[in-house]
Amino acid sequence: MMHVRMAAVIGLFVAGTGFCDERRSDDQRPTYQLAYRFTAGETVRWNVVHQATVRTTIQGVEQTARSRSESVKAWKVNKASPGGPFELVHSVESVRMSNQVSNRARVTYDSRKDKTPPPGFELAAQNVGIPLTAVRIDARGNVLHREDKQPRKLVPQDTPIAVPLPAGRVAVGHTWNEPHELRLVGKDGTPRRIRTRRRFELRAVKNGVATIEASYQVLTPIRDPSIEAQLVQRVSEGLIRFDLGAGRIISQQMDVDKRVHDFAGPGALMHYVMRFTEELRGDAEQVAGRPRDNQ
Repeated sequence: MMHVRMAAVIGLFVAGTGFCDERRSDDQRPTYQLAYRFTAGETVRWNVVHQATVRTTIQGVEQTARSRSESVKAWKVNKASPGGPFELVHSVESVRMSNQVSNRARVTYDSRKDKTPPPGFELAAQNVGIPLTAVRIDARGNVLHREDKQPRKLVPQDTPIAVPLPAGRVAVGHTWNEPHELRLVGKDGTPRRIRTRRRFELRAVKNGVATIEASYQVLTPIRDPSIEAQLVQRVSEGLIRFDLGAGRIISQQMDVDKRVHDFAGPGALMHYVMRFTEELRGDAEQVAGRPRDNQ
């Protein structure tokens, strides 16, 4: 599960560029337009860090697994129109990963140094430096077309391409949702449809930067601990910072701290703690006319 999550975070979230102007709503509150806008030929990069600790107790036996991954996510813009749509190619330029389980040595992999990955990191290593996804999105982040260049075995079914943005002009306090329906299997082998959503709220705008609060919510009542255990990695909450002038996400942090009881039988306990961060790099570059390897 740890390897699945570490590889999955590589594909999370894409940001573009946008518009910045402030107007007044009918109640005199300022309103803002949040929109993506890319420039053809540019490559935008983010530093992504995902770290997780899973402590489990099953039949009195305790085990702790710790993982950490650091990657550089890149979006190469092939085509862009004023106001969208935008055609992008997502890749991971480098990754450094580690995993440690109780009473075992820590295992590490660094794509910049290691020619051969250790067991458990093979698929992540294969996905470094190659196109992973080609996507066309509009200015709100809606996916108009998606083509996965590599198998999506490690990508959860509700992994977003872009943080969705609200329609039209909105004031601080405005909320919007991104609904999902998951298909999971319970402990008795019965498939279940689980309704979820990502909820967003514009919390503040200061110095041209919008702060968005995000949370993952499960709407279907869950009475099966094994289903709850499958959802635990998703139920994150945190803050996203969106630059209205540049029109891109400049940072985000998502956290999970959740316990699941009886997930593998009576008395079993899982405690999952996760933090995901993403920071915009300052080395975005124009690459038009200078094709790069594997892109």
